[in-house]
This record gives sequence, C-alpha cells and structure tokens, in this order.
Amino acid sequence: MAEIGDAYRLKYVFGIDYGTSYTKFGPITLDAPKVVQTRGLFLRDIPESVKMRIPPEVLSRGLVVGDEEVRNYLSSVRDVQRNLKYPLKDGIVRRDDEDGWAVLRELSRYAVYQFPVADRDFKAG
Repeated sequence: MAEIGDAYRLKYVFGIDYGTSYTKFGPITLDAPKVVQTRGLFLRDIPESVKMRIPPEVLSRGLVVGDEEVRNYLSSVRDVQRNLKYPLKDGIVRRDDEDGWAVLRELSRYAVYQFPVADRDFKAG
C-alpha cells in the first residue's frame, strides 16, 4: 500500500471530539472547529402539526442533532423532558444506552456531512 504523505493528511484529516456538553468537529486545517451541543431530539410522540413541518428524510431518521435543527423541531417543554437526550454523563455513554449511542451516531453523520468531499484524490477507508 502506498504511503500517505503529510500534504494528503493536511488536506483530508477530520476530527470529532464528543464532549459532555459540546461536540467539536471539522478538518484539522480549520482555524477553529465547529461546535454544537452534544444532544439529540428524538422525534417520538410529536404532534402532527410539527410532523408536517419536518422533511421526510429527517422524519425517517427519527432523530435531529445540531443546535439550529433541534431548535426548529422542539415544540414544547414536554419534548425537552421526554425527547431531548444528552447522551454523555461525565464523558461516558453507558453500553446499554441505545438512545445515547444513536445520538452519537447521528452527531457523527451530521459532522461529516458539514464538510462534503468531492475530490477524486480522496481515498476513503
């Protein structure tokens, strides 16, 4: 396998830091990482009036992350109590916390999709 050089790494290396309060992410060449709260809003038991405003691809995932996105779909105080999930407690997600792991997976997807790569030189994997 060919050795990957420093120029390639500088162009494509991406980092994510899942903090208890904030997730920081982005290419290492950014001056500062993007930051969002480490939380997810599950779209369970939400009113039909709110469901109608949610794009089908978002509704099908059943979970929203990202500060602006969560604010857009948070419909009541009841949602905060029942559907808003902060997955990390003291920096740890319990092994059996399926909702917590779902939030981290969705945060990963969200972070990577903020920086699409359309370069033929990129070798994923």
